Amino acid sequence: MSGNNHLRKEREIQAARKQKDNTAQRHDGILIAGILVLIAGAILIFSNLSNRYLWEDEAETALLGRNILTYGIPKAFDGKNLISQELGRDYNKNYVWRWTPWLDKYIAALSFKILGEGTFQARVPFAFMGILSLISVYFLTRLIFKDPWMGVLSMVFLTLSIPFLLYVRQCRYYSIAILGSIWVLYFFFEMLQHKKRAVFGLFLAMTVLFHSNYLIFAGMTFSLITSFLIFYFNFKTLLRGLWSFVLIFFINMPWFIFFNILGKMGEAEKQSPVEANLLNYYSSINQFSFPWLAVLLFSLIAFLLRKRKNLLEAEPARPMLFLFVFIVSYVIFISFAPWYFFRYIVNLLPVFAILSACMCRALWSWNRVFGALFMATLLLTGIFHRSSTYPFNNPLYEQILDAEGSKTRTVLFPLGEYLYEITHDFDGPIEGIVKFLGKKAKPDDRVFISYGDLPLKFYTALDIKGGQTGEDLSSWPPPDWIIIRSFFRFSDRPAMKKDADQMRDYLNTRIPKPEYRLMEIPYVDIYWENIPEPLFHRFRTPKKGKRVQIWERSK
Repeated sequence: MSGNNHLRKEREIQAARKQKDNTAQRHDGILIAGILVLIAGAILIFSNLSNRYLWEDEAETALLGRNILTYGIPKAFDGKNLISQELGRDYNKNYVWRWTPWLDKYIAALSFKILGEGTFQARVPFAFMGILSLISVYFLTRLIFKDPWMGVLSMVFLTLSIPFLLYVRQCRYYSIAILGSIWVLYFFFEMLQHKKRAVFGLFLAMTVLFHSNYLIFAGMTFSLITSFLIFYFNFKTLLRGLWSFVLIFFINMPWFIFFNILGKMGEAEKQSPVEANLLNYYSSINQFSFPWLAVLLFSLIAFLLRKRKNLLEAEPARPMLFLFVFIVSYVIFISFAPWYFFRYIVNLLPVFAILSACMCRALWSWNRVFGALFMATLLLTGIFHRSSTYPFNNPLYEQILDAEGSKTRTVLFPLGEYLYEITHDFDGPIEGIVKFLGKKAKPDDRVFISYGDLPLKFYTALDIKGGQTGEDLSSWPPPDWIIIRSFFRFSDRPAMKKDADQMRDYLNTRIPKPEYRLMEIPYVDIYWENIPEPLFHRFRTPKKGKRVQIWERSK
């Protein structure tokens, strides 16, 4: 009898040891896979990071970061050049910036302080936050679904998301909003699990989000509350959440007042109706991030298999539905903003990655061949995205297509386009203008440009006027160089149109045209150098189109 007991104990010890070894191997496999994904992400994010010049919005952030090193705060005027894209509404009477939050400006300033100024230095801290986002989405997915391999798969989907890669390579708030949103959701789900640190963590993450972009902050607040009330309502959790939001608004109240957020809502000139914005967000999400055809296919398979196998058990199905409602409520809220821009939904990119991973993981558990095929199609091709494309209702999009003589292209392998971009040189109009002026202009020369003044102010030390600063040019001597962009400048709002008309009047009546001679440089004059908006982004140097034209004044 004792021999049998001894034998049984020996078997139990061996089984426990084997289980321990299997668990260790599983953890090692997850760690190795995660590291490989991070290496791939770093290559995709950092490769050729400084090749393209900063475009208007990036240059705005970089210039304000430069001025922080001089004045300690973001000021819009350095004694020579003015920073504005809103006709002077961006700053107060002391030129202190008040149009957008300051966090990305201070991050750019810190990078300049440590590394010096330049294109790479402007972008590198935000690219690094892209890597942190990949790590963070793993922990968020594992917290929600208790599945570390699904966490790795979420990392893969986010790593290969072309919009994600485009946005985190920008000197702008985008990667802060993505990273902050991941941690907002992380601490929200911790709060649902009654973790003590969750309330303070949610406060910190929401504060970071507010100081990256207050429109995204407002959308996150609305969609979190809506989804919570539908799926996880609990009075005790509600009270804890209220404490967190009271703390958020109390601490950040001075900034609410300083940025005049409620006043901006009244000042905003509505350009797109809500229904048009909804349609554009649906189209862009479907085309660039999360194709609804894939969701419908997954739902159909789950319905057909419901009696034989539940693709989703009750436990993971609930947070999946929560995330779906979270997306829908956020998009509805953000559609009430004056304009449609993909940048306002960049914080949803990790959620799209998580939901994509959930679908693939469930299909893999049912049929590995079909699951692998579904995952490869969703990850590496645009088949699901393009087969259900709905046309955009975006006047600016149509205007650009007409002005540049370009057409929409069906890209079945978007990753291939991105790989081409990071392995080849790109020659844009701002790069051409900066290099031309660097060779031809004298240090005290004056330059007028109808659009794109901010990058010139970052890359040169010349006296630059024009763009959308709204400056009075009546007392400014005739410039030494005049650059009229093919995209003259924005005039889609009443105030913008009035100022654009005044700019044309200045060029027609105050410029001694016989004193200027025209030169053309071999760069196609596209609208933007490196805009990350998927609808407008160019992966390759354009070969056809109007060249940049520069007028030089006779000396």
